[in-house]
Amino acid sequence: MKKTTFCRWLAPFILSFACLFLFSGCDGSETKETINESVEGFTGKKAMDQGNKMKKELEEINKIQQQRNQKLNN
Repeated sequence: MKKTTFCRWLAPFILSFACLFLFSGCDGSETKETINESVEGFTGKKAMDQGNKMKKELEEINKIQQQRNQKLNN
């Protein structure tokens, strides 16, 4: 009788620690991604990246416009 009581107490204890160790290794990628996006927003990295992207697009548009103007002038 004493042995079964000990097993009833020990099994859930061991199982709970096993689950704790299994799930503690999970990264929580959605949470981490949200935090990274927030940090990038606060530091201005997103705005800088967006500005650089727009700058490249405008340079490309200007290049195309110059080519069109050269074709019209020739």
